[in-house]
Amino acid sequence: MLQELHFHDTILRVLYLALRKPVLSPPSTSAASSMNSIKQPLICLTRDDRGFALTIELTLIATILLLGSITGLASVRDAAISELSDIAGGMQDLNQGFRYAGIEGHSGSTVGSNFDDALDFCDSAEDLPGQADNCITFDGPPENESGGGDGGGGEIREVSGNFDDVDPADAVRTIGRREEQAFHFDPDDVPGWQTTPDAVIEIWDSGFRGVESQDGDYHAELNGPTPAQLFQEFSVSPGETIEYSIWHRGRHGVDEADILIGPPGMQTVQQTMSTDNTAWVQYTGTYIVPAGVTTVRIGFESVSTATGAPTAGNFLDNLEVYISD
Repeated sequence: MLQELHFHDTILRVLYLALRKPVLSPPSTSAASSMNSIKQPLICLTRDDRGFALTIELTLIATILLLGSITGLASVRDAAISELSDIAGGMQDLNQGFRYAGIEGHSGSTVGSNFDDALDFCDSAEDLPGQADNCITFDGPPENESGGGDGGGGEIREVSGNFDDVDPADAVRTIGRREEQAFHFDPDDVPGWQTTPDAVIEIWDSGFRGVESQDGDYHAELNGPTPAQLFQEFSVSPGETIEYSIWHRGRHGVDEADILIGPPGMQTVQQTMSTDNTAWVQYTGTYIVPAGVTTVRIGFESVSTATGAPTAGNFLDNLEVYISD
């Protein structure tokens, strides 16, 4: 603050000396007087080193700040572009596909995704399309998630088997008169599901008699009016891997049911579910498709119920099946 005040005082002195004119100067001394009026302010300014140093310091600081801002913005630009390159590299590795079949008159599939790798500022003209950018550092080499081959790897198919596609208007019988009810359906009216022998499939509203569905608005009771196996069938190829998940719950206590997988008519028990009526429990497993098999059936059969009654027990919900090469 003292330096600033001194600098301002120096400027005022310089201006005063520059503007001051000698009064009643003799004609013979006019040239010398004019020279003195110019010389004195210059001497005063050069002798005031503190004000001069302050001006140089302010100029230097402003220059440093300007250069730092320019350099910082360039670093921010490079960091942002690198992050966007990471996102583009992740998109490049995506390879999502699906296929569904086994429903009469309906099928569909799609495989792979496309990626256009543009030349980035950190690339060189010799880079091959589809390779990672030079400025991206990976913790490990990129890998295809599901194998190799064209298009990014093996195919993965996912099948969801909850019971939410039913329409209560199609039910052959309705149980209960409240908001939540239970229904008996012909197998043709429960998309994806079948029974052996042909029997009705019993579906419960979520919340009916205090039992909430594990997923969605409906779940099935395996022990319906007629003892039967409840199953789905899938088109497969030999050597494929089937991963499954099913949720199970007892009705009046501990109920038991088998999970059977294999070609139709040749299924074998994979595991036995045993669950009480307090909560849903998830059961999972893996099955390798044998040689010569092109259709696999995943079914569920009652083993026992808490009450011993064959028509009351074993709730099922949210079957998920993943089939991969």
